Amino acid sequence: MTDTGFTVVEIYPNILVYKNVFKDPLKNYEILKRSSDNKEDRVFGQWEKWSHFGKYLSYPVSDFNKEFNLENLKSIEADTEIKQDEKSFIIELLESFYKVTEDYLSRYGKEFGFDKDEKIKTYEGDIVPLWQMYGPSICKYHEEITDAMSMTYHSDFIREPIPSPGYKFGITANAYFNDDYIGGEIDFFVNGELVKYKPEAGDWLLFPSGHPEILTKNDTVYLHGVFPSSKEEKYFSRMYWRKYSVGSEELSLIHI
Repeated sequence: MTDTGFTVVEIYPNILVYKNVFKDPLKNYEILKRSSDNKEDRVFGQWEKWSHFGKYLSYPVSDFNKEFNLENLKSIEADTEIKQDEKSFIIELLESFYKVTEDYLSRYGKEFGFDKDEKIKTYEGDIVPLWQMYGPSICKYHEEITDAMSMTYHSDFIREPIPSPGYKFGITANAYFNDDYIGGEIDFFVNGELVKYKPEAGDWLLFPSGHPEILTKNDTVYLHGVFPSSKEEKYFSRMYWRKYSVGSEELSLIHI
């Protein structure tokens, strides 16, 4: 237990589980389940098809055209109990993200020069933050996936033959809201080793996104896959810290 109140468990180097972060994981789960049926009285956006995996809230706040930060979220009008629950859920999710990533980056950030206040100049001459919070995307796996894995081994960082400018995934932070399903383990493949973990309700799971410059092991990146879940739908959220890349000099010359 840390002095912040949560517990940190290392399941593999650079892969940490944070427990006891949310005030009431069961209530959060109930809010998400209720939102699947509630079409009108809501702060959340609408659930949309998520490829063949299930459904997701690609942007979790409906008709929200402001910057996604705590100050703006707290200004959302919530005139019913359901809306207040959903508003509180989103605020706690963002607050929790900053808590767990602050701890994670205090442990590993110096290894790859993390500084959330650092700026960088693009090829166009604009000054932008080097690091950017991204998310959340709230997802639910359905129970009908019959493949050996719901999601095959991959990295959240996307490899490109010629790197393009833009923000690239650096650190992944997943929050899990239920564990009443069968299966659903996440399986990491790192440097020839496999590490499987079954998330528990309320867990935050933080790990390298597979960026070749961020927390590799023996110069190999972190990959992960997900096993199918059954009996109940599996709810979780994905959030990230992303690092800006100016892209390949070769690509910048093409666009001149």
